Amino acid sequence: GFESDRTRTGLFGYGRRKTWHLIGVICVVGSFPFCFNLCIECANSDLWAQFLYYAMFIVIFQFGWSCSQITHL
Repeated sequence: GFESDRTRTGLFGYGRRKTWHLIGVICVVGSFPFCFNLCIECANSDLWAQFLYYAMFIVIFQFGWSCSQITHL
């Protein structure tokens, strides 16, 4: 919320809150499938490597979710 309030200009005249919403939607759409699908390349990897793989996509998803939801408040 703080960053969306502090942003002065939007992306290509899209508006400052809508720009944050767009960034959030892109992050959510890009990371959501990877949170629930099996990691094909991680099949023979250590458990910590699989954890890092899923954690990275969950962090991106949570960032995107908060960007798209906070701008509605």
